[in-house]
Formats: sequence, C-alpha cells, structure tokens
Amino acid sequence: MKMRKLTREESNAVRVQYVIQGRAAVPAGYVERTIHKNGLVATFAYQNVEGVLYIAVQGSVERSDWISNAKFHKVKFGTYDCKVHRGFKSEFAIVRDVMDDLIKRVKKNGDKIMFVGYSRGGGTAQLLAYHYEEPLLTIAATDAGNGKFAAGLKRGTTHVAIEHRRDIVPKLTRYIYGYRDSSSERLLVGKRRWWQLRGKKNHSIEVGYIPNLNKYLQ
Repeated sequence: MKMRKLTREESNAVRVQYVIQGRAAVPAGYVERTIHKNGLVATFAYQNVEGVLYIAVQGSVERSDWISNAKFHKVKFGTYDCKVHRGFKSEFAIVRDVMDDLIKRVKKNGDKIMFVGYSRGGGTAQLLAYHYEEPLLTIAATDAGNGKFAAGLKRGTTHVAIEHRRDIVPKLTRYIYGYRDSSSERLLVGKRRWWQLRGKKNHSIEVGYIPNLNKYLQ
C-alpha cells in the first residue's frame, strides 16, 4: 500500500525508534535497558508520551544480534501450532520478565501501550505484540512466524509495517524460508526506479527510512 500520513501515535512510535537506533537526541522521560543473558543481548527502550507508553526494540547492533538473526529455524511459540523465528524467540525470552513488570505498571496507571521495532527488533516486537495483544508498528522488519502466528497476531491486535520498496531484508523470511506476513497494513516508502537500488543502504534506517519517513510524521 502507498505510504500515507502517519497518525500521532504512529509518529511518536517512529521517533522513539529513532532514539534507540542513535538517530535522534534522547528526550526527557526516555528509559533504555540492555539485558545480557545466555550469550545474547537485548536492548529496548520506553517513553510515555501523552498517555501512551511506546516500547521500542533495538535493531541489530552487537555481533550476538547477527548470530540471533541467522537462527531462521522455526520453534513453537504459544499455542495453536504457532511457530516463530528461533532468534526472535530467544530475545523475547530475555526481556519477558522485565516486560511483564513494566506492562503491569502501565496498565495499572490506565495508560495505553504500543510496541515498535526496526529490522531484527521488529521481529521481536511482533512476538511481544502477539503475547500482550497490544498494537505494533515495525520498520524494515522481516516476518516473524508461520501462518498460524501471523493469523493470531492479526486476530489479537493491529500491526502497521513500514517497508522500503527496494529493501530486500523484510522479504527474506517470507520468500526464502516460508514465513508469513502478520501485518494488518503494509506501507511502502521509497521509489521504484531501478537506478535508486542501493543494496543494503535501503535497509539502513538512516539512509533508506528516515529521509522517506519524516515527511509523513505528525
């Protein structure tokens, strides 16, 4: 689907993701946490803006992140024969206990929640959104699971996926490994022109996404 103007909440989610990726200044109220466990590293951040807690999962940075990315083998997740990317499930397991406490506090205060993730972080954010049944926005994220998982996520909440037309990374698990699209709305940015094909740069949040997204933010 052609890119549209993002809502206020979607725009705030994108801005929090910019911060955790190191592409924007740290605002007041922003909290970032890094958890090390079993040789893996997971970093997420959260910020409450106008009664919505935005929880952002960082994209690949550490060497261990790329090891996690390569674990394409599907493993069981939840119920209903759902299977998901092994690496994303490993990261989900790392942050789940901390996330449980955070979600409980937020709901007790009556605030809303929205997950957001870029690239690998978008894969893990899909598992979090599925588990907690909270809305999700992803940027340049691959699909995270099989058809049962995708159907369950669509049934439980909304998932807006933003993807560059020339970014091959979001397509890898879908066309090569048989994963399924879990988005309720997929928004495409960037041009179709062949001379603008810039390989991995189209997957870069700084080159491929920020210049194309900023004009759609509120």
